[in-house]
Amino acid sequence: MTVNSQEGIASLQFLLDLKAVGGLPENAASKGNDIEGGPLAGGRTAMYHAATALNADQLGAAIGAENVGIGLPLEGAKRVAFGIPGGLVLAKHSENKDAARKLAAYIASPEVAGSLAKESGFFSARTDVTIPGQSATSKEFAKSLQYAFPGDTHPKARQVMAMVAAHVQAALIGKEDAKTALDAAAKEGNDLLASGG
Repeated sequence: MTVNSQEGIASLQFLLDLKAVGGLPENAASKGNDIEGGPLAGGRTAMYHAATALNADQLGAAIGAENVGIGLPLEGAKRVAFGIPGGLVLAKHSENKDAARKLAAYIASPEVAGSLAKESGFFSARTDVTIPGQSATSKEFAKSLQYAFPGDTHPKARQVMAMVAAHVQAALIGKEDAKTALDAAAKEGNDLLASGG
């Protein structure tokens, strides 16, 4: 694992420095991504790092659409965003594989994928789909798709991410510095991956 690379440590240190000057909420280590009733809608926060187009519309309804700006992902050494692609999965144990394939092909067709994207507020996995009536907010978010990284597909990726998150939280509450936190995360992550468990 390279979570404790110089880039990883610098990234966590950036958050710690931001917190030290009051740039993160006190509960940053455990805070959820809330809009309604949250500090952003209450005028106590200037920026939201992990919003969706639906979140931006929700915020606009709370504080006025003219007060919401949508930017590209932040850029350090390079510009990168995280996005989770959705998909349809054919279960191995399905007794109706042919019907499931037909349904998946129908849902993934350009005609249905565009309408589904419009209704869900998310984007189509297809590049040949135009989303009908796509909102201006959604069009702004679409500009970031070229920078989106879907994450690691390793079977233990979620376990490793949860373990890394615990060390990031420890750093945010002052129990560990950035290097100590990420060195411990790398060791635990490598042990987890090596154990097969």
